Amino acid sequence: MDFHQLESFLAIVRFKSFSKAAESLFLSQPALSNHIARLEHELDIILLERSSRKTELTEAGRLFFTAAQDLLNHREQVVARMRNYRDNIEGELSIGASSIPAQYLLPPILARFSADYPQVICHIHDNSSQELEELLLSQFMDFGLVGSPPVNPDLVYEQIATDELVVIAPAKSPFIEKENITLDELLEHRLVLREDASGTRKAFEDALAAKGGNYHIRPALYVGNTDMVNLCVEQGMGLSVTSHISAKDAANLGKLHIMRLSDLPIYRQFHFVYLRGRVLAPRAQLFRDYVLNRK
Repeated sequence: MDFHQLESFLAIVRFKSFSKAAESLFLSQPALSNHIARLEHELDIILLERSSRKTELTEAGRLFFTAAQDLLNHREQVVARMRNYRDNIEGELSIGASSIPAQYLLPPILARFSADYPQVICHIHDNSSQELEELLLSQFMDFGLVGSPPVNPDLVYEQIATDELVVIAPAKSPFIEKENITLDELLEHRLVLREDASGTRKAFEDALAAKGGNYHIRPALYVGNTDMVNLCVEQGMGLSVTSHISAKDAANLGKLHIMRLSDLPIYRQFHFVYLRGRVLAPRAQLFRDYVLNRK
């Protein structure tokens, strides 16, 4: 049984004629007759009494008439609800981000998206890259923005930004005339470092390991977020290797001085991550487009 058969049946009841019903549905009369024959065969009962003058409902047909109307009405209600769901963008999104994406990449995207779709409420969570991937896999989160490289084949990683790790020093320091610094020069100084779970720190340590050699890092202190790194360096507590994205505003304000590592360039990519194969709600599809097509 399908909706075309139900529509054919109701049209015949309305017009009491196969030919007029076929015309109203833009069908050939044989096609209409085939719909009714298949319907009666499936139900194993005669629904219509045919004569040369008119077509009437049988007793079973009268019973089925009400059911057919209900089914088609319910279909229209379902279609209307799905169209409303598709066209009315509202609801909630759960978005996680590691430190740098949360502070520097996500806010302008959220500002534009929320201005266009104020009925979508975004819940923003600050997590490490590893925590975000676990939450995405368990479907407790819709999207994540991470600085770690792609590792899980069950997740889609869309690259959205490239960043360079740079060395920062206080603006008023002997480094003010230097645009570049070597690794050996850097390691002569104490460093302000992020905590173990930091993607920035891992990228620096991975680059050291790949370069080879015996390098000794002298920590000044460990801090939990990028802003604290900048503030500690501003106060002269040490140098640091950090994200260019996170340091450039303070440097433009004359609070920090930025130098490139001349013999150890380090680049990292930021990714927009979501569960592979997951069917996205309309609001989630729109948010994904905002992130991937942002200017």
